Amino acid sequence: MLIRGKAPLRISFCGGGSDVSPYCDEYGGCVLSVTIGMYAMGSLEVRSDDQVRIFSVDYDELVRYDLSSEITPGDKLSFVRAVIKRLNPPHGINLYIHSDAPPGTGLGSSGSISALIVGLVNTPSTS
Repeated sequence: MLIRGKAPLRISFCGGGSDVSPYCDEYGGCVLSVTIGMYAMGSLEVRSDDQVRIFSVDYDELVRYDLSSEITPGDKLSFVRAVIKRLNPPHGINLYIHSDAPPGTGLGSSGSISALIVGLVNTPSTS
């Protein structure tokens, strides 16, 4: 079964970064953001083994690993791997992701990708 989803990207009008540690730990944070008509999109397929395969269209990169393996920094998808590890899916997955905005544009793509992955992994048919 193929599960598809999308999450909106966002722009911040003011306060960007004030909600990120260590600044917010000491001073608090307040950000005014809105979503825009651009999205992070993805598809997920459930596997019958413990393998995870992530393909990023934006980086043109495929990462393969076992669910039990440790996350090592260095590859461009280590953030995505960390999100999946935190969700602790009961089985392997194939994940395909793409964003309307290139990485590093400041449009909240990492947050959108995170929300997208949470939604895809927690879809009732994947549990």
